[in-house]
Amino acid sequence: MKIRNKFESIKYIKTHHLNYFGEEVFYHTQIADIKKYLDDHLETYYILKDKTRTGGKVYYNLTKEEVYKHIHEYTILGLDVASYNYLDHKVLLGELEFTREMEFTLSGSFAKESNHRNFCEPNIFLKTDLFDRRVKYIPGLNDVIDYVFKHQLFDMIIEFCVYDIPLGVHQEKVVIFEVRTEY
Repeated sequence: MKIRNKFESIKYIKTHHLNYFGEEVFYHTQIADIKKYLDDHLETYYILKDKTRTGGKVYYNLTKEEVYKHIHEYTILGLDVASYNYLDHKVLLGELEFTREMEFTLSGSFAKESNHRNFCEPNIFLKTDLFDRRVKYIPGLNDVIDYVFKHQLFDMIIEFCVYDIPLGVHQEKVVIFEVRTEY
């Protein structure tokens, strides 16, 4: 199976019951559905994305009122809970590729303010195997490795964040942002 883009990634995440924050896609005219989403996801900040093209307009960390203000700028929009709401609970943010041979590559950050868009200089870069003694000393890494095994996420790249509290649609400590089999 090949996962080459964001739409294939979202489909995989949902069909394989992975934990995510709950992005939904709407037409800008679906005001009642957008209101229901916001009422069902009572958070301080949200993300609004253009879903009509790659590299479209994105607003980060909007309040509910700001979401309503910007809806008219889109034809098709993605609405998601912002991970910014949980900065104080972030343990490890990263990208992990784990093979069936028990080898993995991790680029990770412990910086509370980092996200997958400003993830330029990782605090940790590790290319090793499961039996490396350093693994147990990296906060959050065992959580994401357990998650890989539980959901059989081998031979793919996962963008994830480990939190110290359960979050997301399945209330787990590991939240998946994207999966892919190719860069």
